[in-house]
Amino acid sequence: MWIFLDFDGVLRRAGSPPMTFDRECLTAFENAFWSLPRSEIVISSSWREVESLAEMRERFSPDIAARVAGSVPFVAEPDEFPRHREVLEFLQRAGVGGEPWIGVDDDPLAYPKTCPVVLTDPAVGFDAAASRKLIDLSKAAGSG
Repeated sequence: MWIFLDFDGVLRRAGSPPMTFDRECLTAFENAFWSLPRSEIVISSSWREVESLAEMRERFSPDIAARVAGSVPFVAEPDEFPRHREVLEFLQRAGVGGEPWIGVDDDPLAYPKTCPVVLTDPAVGFDAAASRKLIDLSKAAGSG
Protein backbone atom coordinates (compact mmCIF):
# COMPACT_ATOMS: atom_id res chain seq x y z
CA MET A 1 0.00 0.00 0.00
CA TRP A 2 1.34 3.39 -1.00
CA ILE A 3 0.41 6.47 1.05
CA PHE A 4 0.88 9.69 -0.94
CA LEU A 5 1.35 12.35 1.73
CA ASP A 6 0.92 16.10 1.40
CA PHE A 7 2.27 18.32 4.20
CA ASP A 8 0.55 21.74 4.09
CA GLY A 9 -2.97 21.41 5.47
CA VAL A 10 -2.19 17.86 6.61
CA LEU A 11 0.87 17.81 8.90
CA ARG A 12 1.09 21.63 9.00
CA ARG A 13 -2.14 23.45 9.70
CA ALA A 14 -3.07 26.57 7.79
CA GLY A 15 -1.83 29.50 9.84
CA SER A 16 1.03 27.58 11.46
CA PRO A 17 4.62 28.73 10.90
CA PRO A 18 5.87 27.88 7.40
CA MET A 19 7.86 24.68 6.85
CA THR A 20 6.96 23.35 10.31
CA PHE A 21 4.90 20.29 11.22
CA ASP A 22 2.29 20.60 13.96
CA ARG A 23 3.22 18.01 16.59
CA GLU A 24 -0.40 16.88 17.11
CA CYS A 25 -0.93 16.29 13.38
CA LEU A 26 2.34 14.40 13.03
CA THR A 27 1.55 12.24 16.07
CA ALA A 28 -1.93 11.40 14.76
CA PHE A 29 -0.51 10.48 11.35
CA GLU A 30 2.33 8.38 12.74
CA ASN A 31 -0.02 6.54 15.11
CA ALA A 32 -2.30 5.65 12.19
CA PHE A 33 0.62 4.72 9.95
CA TRP A 34 2.08 2.33 12.55
CA SER A 35 -1.11 0.30 12.18
CA LEU A 36 -0.39 -0.12 8.44
CA PRO A 37 2.77 -2.27 8.54
CA ARG A 38 2.72 -3.10 4.82
CA SER A 39 2.54 0.53 3.73
CA GLU A 40 5.13 3.00 2.49
CA ILE A 41 4.98 6.79 2.29
CA VAL A 42 5.59 8.77 -0.86
CA ILE A 43 5.86 12.54 -0.40
CA SER A 44 3.46 14.42 -2.66
CA SER A 45 4.00 17.79 -0.98
CA SER A 46 5.40 20.82 -2.77
CA TRP A 47 8.05 20.85 -0.01
CA ARG A 48 9.96 18.42 -2.24
CA GLU A 49 10.86 21.49 -4.33
CA VAL A 50 12.86 23.06 -1.46
CA GLU A 51 13.95 20.13 0.74
CA SER A 52 15.82 16.96 -0.06
CA LEU A 53 14.26 13.58 0.63
CA ALA A 54 16.71 13.16 3.53
CA GLU A 55 15.61 16.47 5.05
CA MET A 56 11.94 15.51 4.77
CA ARG A 57 12.61 12.09 6.32
CA GLU A 58 14.24 13.80 9.33
CA ARG A 59 10.86 15.33 10.19
CA PHE A 60 9.45 11.89 11.08
CA SER A 61 10.18 9.37 13.81
CA PRO A 62 13.09 7.12 12.74
CA ASP A 63 10.91 4.04 12.16
CA ILE A 64 8.47 6.06 10.03
CA ALA A 65 11.30 7.84 8.17
CA ALA A 66 12.64 4.42 7.15
CA ARG A 67 9.34 3.80 5.35
CA VAL A 68 9.45 6.99 3.27
CA ALA A 69 10.08 5.47 -0.15
CA GLY A 70 10.49 8.67 -2.13
CA SER A 71 8.55 11.55 -3.59
CA VAL A 72 6.34 11.97 -6.61
CA PRO A 73 8.01 13.26 -9.77
CA PHE A 74 7.39 16.68 -11.24
CA VAL A 75 5.03 16.33 -14.18
CA ALA A 76 5.06 19.25 -16.60
CA GLU A 77 2.10 18.13 -18.68
CA PRO A 78 -1.10 20.05 -17.85
CA ASP A 79 -3.73 17.95 -16.12
CA GLU A 80 -7.09 18.62 -14.48
CA PHE A 81 -5.82 16.84 -11.35
CA PRO A 82 -2.05 17.48 -11.25
CA ARG A 83 -1.44 15.72 -7.90
CA HIS A 84 -3.24 12.63 -9.15
CA ARG A 85 -1.15 12.74 -12.32
CA GLU A 86 2.05 12.83 -10.21
CA VAL A 87 0.83 9.81 -8.23
CA LEU A 88 0.09 7.84 -11.39
CA GLU A 89 3.50 8.78 -12.80
CA PHE A 90 5.25 7.60 -9.61
CA LEU A 91 3.39 4.28 -9.70
CA GLN A 92 4.22 3.77 -13.38
CA ARG A 93 7.92 4.60 -12.96
CA ALA A 94 8.16 2.34 -9.90
CA GLY A 95 6.49 -0.51 -11.82
CA VAL A 96 3.72 -0.86 -9.22
CA GLY A 97 0.77 0.55 -11.14
CA GLY A 98 -1.66 -2.11 -9.95
CA GLU A 99 -0.91 -1.79 -6.24
CA PRO A 100 -3.36 -0.05 -3.90
CA TRP A 101 -2.70 3.52 -2.83
CA ILE A 102 -4.26 6.29 -0.76
CA GLY A 103 -3.76 10.03 -1.06
CA VAL A 104 -3.66 12.20 2.07
CA ASP A 105 -4.28 15.82 1.11
CA ASP A 106 -6.17 18.97 2.03
CA ASP A 107 -6.99 20.00 -1.54
CA PRO A 108 -10.36 18.67 -2.71
CA LEU A 109 -9.32 19.38 -6.31
CA ALA A 110 -6.07 17.40 -6.20
CA TYR A 111 -7.69 14.06 -7.11
CA PRO A 112 -10.79 12.90 -8.96
CA LYS A 113 -13.67 12.16 -6.59
CA THR A 114 -13.38 8.42 -7.32
CA CYS A 115 -9.86 8.15 -5.86
CA PRO A 116 -9.10 6.79 -2.38
CA VAL A 117 -8.20 10.01 -0.56
CA VAL A 118 -8.18 11.12 3.06
CA LEU A 119 -9.19 14.75 2.75
CA THR A 120 -8.20 16.94 5.70
CA ASP A 121 -9.46 20.36 6.73
CA PRO A 122 -6.40 22.62 6.35
CA ALA A 123 -7.29 24.50 9.54
CA VAL A 124 -7.37 21.23 11.51
CA GLY A 125 -4.81 19.05 9.73
CA PHE A 126 -4.46 15.31 10.27
CA ASP A 127 -6.59 14.37 13.28
CA ALA A 128 -8.46 11.40 14.77
CA ALA A 129 -11.11 11.48 12.01
CA ALA A 130 -8.41 11.43 9.31
CA SER A 131 -6.68 8.61 11.16
CA ARG A 132 -9.85 6.50 11.15
CA LYS A 133 -10.44 7.19 7.45
CA LEU A 134 -6.86 6.24 6.54
CA ILE A 135 -7.16 2.95 8.42
CA ASP A 136 -10.64 2.25 6.98
CA LEU A 137 -9.49 2.92 3.39
CA SER A 138 -6.48 0.68 3.93
CA LYS A 139 -8.69 -2.14 5.21
CA ALA A 140 -11.06 -1.68 2.27
CA ALA A 141 -8.10 -2.08 -0.07
CA GLY A 142 -7.08 -5.25 1.75
CA SER A 143 -3.86 -3.80 3.13
CA GLY A 144 -4.79 -2.91 6.68
